[in-house]
Amino acid sequence: MVNRLSDSDSTYLLQHAGDPVDWWPFCPEAFAEAGRRDVPVLVSIGYAACHWCHVMARESFSDPEIADLMNRHLVCVKVDREQHPDIDALYMQATIALSGHGGWPMTVFTDPEGRPFHADTYVPPADRQGRPGMPRLIRAVAETWRSRRGEVADMGAKVRAMMELHTAPVRPVPSDTGVLDRIVSALADAEDLRNGGFGGAPKFPPSATLLGLTRRAERTGDGSTHALVGRTIEAMLRGGIFDQIAGGFARYTVDAAWRTPHFEKMLDDNALLLRALSAHATPRGIRWRPGRRSRRRSSSSRISAVTTDCSRPPWTRTPTGSRERPTCTRDSGSPRLSARIPPGTPTGSVPCSVWTTPRSPEAGPCPRCTVNPRTPRGSSVSDVASPPPAHGTRNPDATRPRPRRVRRWRRQH
Repeated sequence: MVNRLSDSDSTYLLQHAGDPVDWWPFCPEAFAEAGRRDVPVLVSIGYAACHWCHVMARESFSDPEIADLMNRHLVCVKVDREQHPDIDALYMQATIALSGHGGWPMTVFTDPEGRPFHADTYVPPADRQGRPGMPRLIRAVAETWRSRRGEVADMGAKVRAMMELHTAPVRPVPSDTGVLDRIVSALADAEDLRNGGFGGAPKFPPSATLLGLTRRAERTGDGSTHALVGRTIEAMLRGGIFDQIAGGFARYTVDAAWRTPHFEKMLDDNALLLRALSAHATPRGIRWRPGRRSRRRSSSSRISAVTTDCSRPPWTRTPTGSRERPTCTRDSGSPRLSARIPPGTPTGSVPCSVWTTPRSPEAGPCPRCTVNPRTPRGSSVSDVASPPPAHGTRNPDATRPRPRRVRRWRRQH
């Protein structure tokens, strides 16, 4: 069965084009159809990368019996939150007001005017752990719509009034220094001193909070506020929310210790985190205490891991947007360089492993490209009997990563 979503340009809606549910896109015609049939509307909101959206689609929307109940008692509307963030934000306020929590997939029941009267997030296919299943919920909504229409109208009016209150113009935040100091103090009191971050499980990366605290520390020169941001970032980087192989951060962790991530990485979340990490790595007007420079370099090195190009093996990746390694114009037929140049490489196109800017032909060959990394500085390749192996060299054509040097610290007695 192919429904009305087959002509959509949304990846998420196209994933539901083959469902037995008679889905409508979000449009005035869908609500007019609900008014003509005198039935409520089910507004289901999700996105393509949502794990529980796929679970609910597999358990409920692909089930023929549940789909038949939905088609008989409801007009079903599917919304991609990435395509319609305004609709998602509006119904998210109603979901939080009605159920006390929010998230995706979002399951909202409205009247033909679009006023919600019942909302939830994930709904199981059968009664589970005290929660009604999808068939029981649909029958209850249909019965309430038929027999208690007045209560539905009153609930819809109350929720709409609450939504209008939340969508009112936001008053400007006072710029009084005392107010900002109280905000910083409240955030410091809410810090998780054991695991880093703020609050308990589940834990989301507080991108806006970290950026705001960093900007406040820059204005006041307060090193303790900057250290608070650093502890949160350090806990996230050392936890499971950070992808140590492919780079980037997961959307959140299900525990308070940043260990167990929810396995989906959102581009917008990582963009906001990249901004916060960059601001923390390059602060302005903050005095660094002894030992902070190493942490600063560590933060700077982690920024490139967020923008890692995942299309190549880990040891050959470069940060997204960076330029290719420059080339030096040198004679590739020189006997001193023959051991370092791959066979078949044309003259003047040998990658330079030292210089960070291209050299002109007048500058001659790179003075350090002929140095064997395994010999003292100044010894050329011709002074060594055998060429250095690929492993451990600075040659970018090497097929294996260069091992890190591990410093051993003497124990202080």
